[in-house]
Order: sequence, then C-alpha cells, then structure tokens
Amino acid sequence: MRGFSKAAALLGAMALSISAASAQMLIPGGFTVGVAVSTRGAVVAGASDVAGAPSPARLAGLRPGDVITEIDGFPVESAADLARELSGDRCTLTYQRNGEIRRVHVTPAFDRQTGGYKLGVLVRDSAAGIGTLTYYDPESGGYGALGHAITDGDAGVVLPIRGGGIYENALLGVEKGQSGRPGELTGQFVRESALGSIEENSAYGIFGQAAGEMENSLYPQGLEAAGRDKMRTGSAGILCDVGQGIREYACEIVRLEKQNSPAMRSFTIRVTDEALLKITGGIVQGMSGSPVVQDGFLVGAVTHVYVDDPAMGYGVYLDWMLETARQAQAA
Repeated sequence: MRGFSKAAALLGAMALSISAASAQMLIPGGFTVGVAVSTRGAVVAGASDVAGAPSPARLAGLRPGDVITEIDGFPVESAADLARELSGDRCTLTYQRNGEIRRVHVTPAFDRQTGGYKLGVLVRDSAAGIGTLTYYDPESGGYGALGHAITDGDAGVVLPIRGGGIYENALLGVEKGQSGRPGELTGQFVRESALGSIEENSAYGIFGQAAGEMENSLYPQGLEAAGRDKMRTGSAGILCDVGQGIREYACEIVRLEKQNSPAMRSFTIRVTDEALLKITGGIVQGMSGSPVVQDGFLVGAVTHVYVDDPAMGYGVYLDWMLETARQAQAA
C-alpha cells in the first residue's frame, strides 16, 4: 500500500438503499496521514515452489485472496502463527474465500535450504502507506479517510483487519503523475503519534475514532455535509496538502452518476488549478480521501486517478462514507 488507477485506486459494493446524507457539520480533512493495519488472518498473496517442487498450498487449491484463519484448529493472526505450527505432517487449513469458510488438507514440503517445512504460500498480515483524511466529526469523535478500501496489491482483495491506526505524517516529496504512470506522495510517519484507531476497512474508506480533536485552518467552523442531491456539475474544490500545507485547489465536476445505493466512482473530476497541476500533474496516489467541496458544502472525496490522464479522476459521494461510518459505530 504505497499510496493508495485503467483508473488507479488512491473497491466493493454494498446492497443497501440509502437516502441522501442528513445535514451535519464536519471538520474537513485534507492533510495526509500514515496508515498502518494488521490483518485478521493471513491473506494469501501468491504461491512459490518449495525445493523445486510445486507449491503444496497451490496444489491443494489455495489461491490469492484467500484468508487463512486457522491451522489444525489453532488461530492464525499472522505469518508467524502459520509458520510456527508447520511440521512434516498433513495439516488442516481453515480459510475464507468471498466470505465462505472452507477447509483443506495440505502436506507441507521440506525446504533443504532453510531446514524447515513450508506450504509454498506467500501471505500478508499487515499493510502500511499514506492517504488523506476526509473528515472529522466533532459530535461523535469519529473520522473517515481514503474514500476506498485498503487492499492487497497482489491479490486485489479488501484486507480484513483486526486493528490499526492513523498517524502523523511528514511529506518528503511528490512524484509528478504522467500519462500511463500515476504519481505519488512520499512521506514518513511516526507510529508513536497515533491520531486515531482504524476500526473499519470498507469499500468507501477507513473509519475509526480520533484520539483528539482535529482542526482545519481553512474551515475552522467546519462545513455542512451535503448529499449527492445537492451536487452539480461545474466548479468545485479539492482540499489537500502536497507540500504547501492544506490548500483548496480548483477542479471541475464533469459527471455525476445516479446512484441510489452505495457504489464507487460516484463522480468524475478534472483538476483545473494550475498550481496543483504544476506540482503533481493532477491527482496522485496518497491524495485518496482528499475532501471535495462545492458551494460551501463538503460533498465527497477523491478516490482514483485516470492512468492515462492524471488531471482526471473519480470521487465517492460523502453519502456512502457517512452511512458506512454510522453502520460501523452501530456494530
């Protein structure tokens, strides 16, 4: 997860029918945050041969995106948990695929180079990167960021998380986007300076509770959240920090999708601000979650960039982010 694109994500669908976002005051974000999560289970990212022989896990039917949750009845929360239980005996793996719990028997292979037994599977149990905070809700103390899920870059699945946090981030540089090659923000964050917890990783962003109040000097009193019914094509603004502090950069909403239930790519935007185009070329990885404002309202967040045209990208309606946050808080 280097930042978070043919459009590149800077995921998913929910079968719900939701009305437009009710009026509430939110503090818009726009600043970058470090994001770190640990997974619930070990996510299969790929397979590898063992001592020149085919991967036992692959032969048994495991494939990228599967989430291993148990081995012989013992919980698996990390790659270390999985490796610790391996021996030369056949084992039973419990895993999830598309929400379905499955089991499979696998006999590990002996690796002469390491002197241990292996399943021949590459797993991921954590992820870290940079994104942008979308909003802070002073009433609930909750926040929303990214506007899309944290996914496994190899398997392309939404990572099931068991914990994580957002942290203060210092921008180190900007790689300007070009046609066919999305740019990105680079930075360094300090894990000791937690800004909040991550309690939900969904198709419409990450959500959790802030450790303290969050501020935005551009809008110290906050902005009213607006539903998709109040949006229009035309001029708007993107709040983001690309090394100049939080600023509002001009953009144009060129298309609005008619969505009566949550869906990604709610609207299409074009960056028109010459200052932002000069620095980034448009939208870059790490800007995902940047608040989109229009007519004095907070209306959504930037989520993807066109690979072939970095000045163009997609956004998600704020409706879908707020509804996801409400469901997470109620769970």
